[in-house]
Amino acid sequence: MKTAERIVIYTGLALSLSLAAGYQWMASPAVATPALAADTRIATIDILGITEKMILSEKYLSARNTNTAAQNKMLEELDRGLRDVIARAGATQENTPERKTIEQEFGSKQEELRRSQAQAQGQIEQFNTLQVAECYGMVITAANRLGAELGYSHVISTRTGEPTIRSNNVAGAVQEILARPIVLGPLGDDLTERLTRQLGLENVVAQPVPAAATPASTPSTPAQPNP
Repeated sequence: MKTAERIVIYTGLALSLSLAAGYQWMASPAVATPALAADTRIATIDILGITEKMILSEKYLSARNTNTAAQNKMLEELDRGLRDVIARAGATQENTPERKTIEQEFGSKQEELRRSQAQAQGQIEQFNTLQVAECYGMVITAANRLGAELGYSHVISTRTGEPTIRSNNVAGAVQEILARPIVLGPLGDDLTERLTRQLGLENVVAQPVPAAATPASTPSTPAQPNP
């Protein structure tokens, strides 16, 4: 039986983190655009990209594997119990009191396994979401500190690198576009690589995120009895 596979982070991460970057500023024709203050210095950082790298680092990957393994173990134990009932049903004649008792037991254990599968999937998703929140908070804190140390008045989150769209649907593609509010800016004011090195993530390669796995379905009926 297939059980919950390793889950790194759902593709929804890119959507949720990029929502905050989707603002556009437009000056009204009737109102003059205010000039920037003389001491304004603007830096950019690929917050989403660095967060993805942190989530893929060994510390968080190991924790996810441990958590998923624990959920798998629990599901496997329930699955073995269900298959034991199926085996007993296969050795029992139909239309007998013993067979009816076994069928009732099968229904109860099958429902327990299905319920546990849903709970395991929810627990894994919650665990991964907490990791995302933790990593994002750490990156934001480090970005603020680095920007202040270097004398910047503003640090803007924006995707960097080649503007490649990774999503395979329009909604995802639009969110990736909105995650890149800065189209042009001085390379010297982009602090992405510097913050990546500061956090020790320069050797972590961010990869396209696989779709989330769901626990496999359980057997629906007991095996037929032996003749």
